Amino acid sequence: MENTIAIYGAYGHTGKFIVAELYRQGYRNLILAGRDSEKLVALLPFFPDSEIRVANIDDPKSLDEAFKDTKIIINSRWSIFGYFGAHN
Repeated sequence: MENTIAIYGAYGHTGKFIVAELYRQGYRNLILAGRDSEKLVALLPFFPDSEIRVANIDDPKSLDEAFKDTKIIINSRWSIFGYFGAHN
């Protein structure tokens, strides 16, 4: 199967659960996306046939590049702006 499912924030608390469950259900070749390349690379031993794509939610061009050729994008990054201040 081609890389058609991307999980943004894959290394975060919720993102790890989403990736693990998709993998458990037989989905492979997932696209693991987020801002921190080191944290994304740390997931590869657990999901070795996945692809890493670095993107910043505040940079539309990087998002376009990260999500090109995907059919499903799951955003697991959570922030509250204006309530607790910008949470990165």
